[in-house]
Amino acid sequence: KRVAIALYKLASTTEYRTVANLFAVSRTSVCRCVHDFCKAVIAILRPKFIKTPDQDKLSEMADYFEERFGIPQCVGAIDGSHIPIIKPPQYQSDFHNRKGWHSIILQATVDGKEMFWDLNVGQPGREHNASVLRKSRLWAWATNSNGFSGRVKNICGTDVGYFILGDSAYPLQKWLLKPYPDTGRLTEGQELYNMRTSRCPLCG
Repeated sequence: KRVAIALYKLASTTEYRTVANLFAVSRTSVCRCVHDFCKAVIAILRPKFIKTPDQDKLSEMADYFEERFGIPQCVGAIDGSHIPIIKPPQYQSDFHNRKGWHSIILQATVDGKEMFWDLNVGQPGREHNASVLRKSRLWAWATNSNGFSGRVKNICGTDVGYFILGDSAYPLQKWLLKPYPDTGRLTEGQELYNMRTSRCPLCG
């Protein structure tokens, strides 16, 4: 029953009061069930289903991405999403995002099958995507542990390792590529790159 309460609440926009009435429990019990369920998911299921890829997995992910989207050596895409929160009693300006409401940021990286393989949640909504990335475990793994090292392919005369795709808000790295800024003077190759990556539904 506790799992059912949590799933019902998380899968809908129903208020705590309504869920409490449906399951004949108090609002406090509904809140406790949701929190306990989420803690259990993080502790038990997250390590099982969201894993940092090893070299074999990176190779498999790159092959699939190239087969599906025609982009070699890419192992996924990264983006951020704002999760609405109630205005906190302290540090309200930190959580007030550029869209005009309070939030925390979810940074997610997915593979070509749209499966999560890295998550970072909890940075205040005012933070820029680049700042969130630099504070994440993914950044440390990529920069300090050389996580994206491995198989290299020569693409148009350049040796390219594994990388992920991000939008213009992210910092350009060897392992994180983003669109060329449209200055009105892009070369044919740069325009082709932007068009090719923008067609990927994961990067839209």
